[in-house]
Amino acid sequence: MYCEMAAIFPVLSMYSCIATKWTRHMGFCLTYSALLLKTWRVSLTYRVKSAHKLKLTDKQLLQWLFPILLVMAIYLGTWTISSPPEAVYIKDWDNLKFKQCDYNWWDHSLA
Repeated sequence: MYCEMAAIFPVLSMYSCIATKWTRHMGFCLTYSALLLKTWRVSLTYRVKSAHKLKLTDKQLLQWLFPILLVMAIYLGTWTISSPPEAVYIKDWDNLKFKQCDYNWWDHSLA
């Protein structure tokens, strides 16, 4: 999720805005999906009432993680194709201009 800072640091362009959005959302999805799946594994371990040990490996968790990341990649791909984010100039109170990635309804659809 912190890779987005590397995309913002150079001169802001359309490609750096796209990289910012992709790194932010994919990092969030990867981090919290992994935490959710690991919590689910612990929940399954303690919920088993029989004496046998439940074996849920990391490989099995990755098989659940990849479809989640694929759905996020499809979402981000359609977002990038339909309305790529642009770098626009913003003026502050002192009439100083700076570039910022614009926001549209795609930014708020996940919130």
